[in-house]
Amino acid sequence: PSARRTPLVAWAVSRALVIGTAVAAGLLFGLPTRGVDPAVPHAFGLLGGWDTTWYLDIARHGYAQDTGQVGVVFTNLAFFPLLPGIMALFLAVGLNPFWGALVVANAAFLGALAAFGDLTGRRAGEAAGRFPLAGVVAAVGSLTRPTGILVVLLIALIAVQAGPGWAARARRLAATALPSVLAVGAFLGWMAAARGSALLPFEAQRAWDRGQLGIGLVTTAPGELRAGWDHILNGTGGAAWHATIR
Repeated sequence: PSARRTPLVAWAVSRALVIGTAVAAGLLFGLPTRGVDPAVPHAFGLLGGWDTTWYLDIARHGYAQDTGQVGVVFTNLAFFPLLPGIMALFLAVGLNPFWGALVVANAAFLGALAAFGDLTGRRAGEAAGRFPLAGVVAAVGSLTRPTGILVVLLIALIAVQAGPGWAARARRLAATALPSVLAVGAFLGWMAAARGSALLPFEAQRAWDRGQLGIGLVTTAPGELRAGWDHILNGTGGAAWHATIR
């Protein structure tokens, strides 16, 4: 019972801290400078600003049809479909999409904590047979943001280390990784058919200074690290360093 209670306590404490701090700061400092969607209550402005505004736009109007300036100006094509899809479901039944998404996101976080606690508590035996289910859950995470794919990498690593035998390892690896490959591939395939290019979500990231892979981990990190290293060693490359970390 205590093992089951730990994720619940961690979830409750973290939610109270995060949501409580956000509400208090929102009431103290006001709304974000760029404003929030009308569906977001004033007290929850810090939770409902920024990306939430774009998610709500996709939920109401779908992805942008005009792709001529992708990567040059901000477009909602940069965002993955899961959260907007959840919001659209709540809109379809006449419920506030912000509240619906907030409840679903926090419920999913509780489920993730419970699953993570179980996974770390029992790394073999019964838990070893749950890799297909873990792969499906990771696929859902991959549809939230480009960085969601990091969850797949973690589960795939655990799958490979779970037991001996290359054939068994390959099966576990396929069970964990294939659902995410299919899910993201389906989304990018739809983007190619509906908007003309499967790379639009990544190209759209350029306008947000995040690189084509969402966080620039592959596209810009090598240059940033090299410039920073030069700056630390001999004071050169300072201009490049400041340019790359903007």
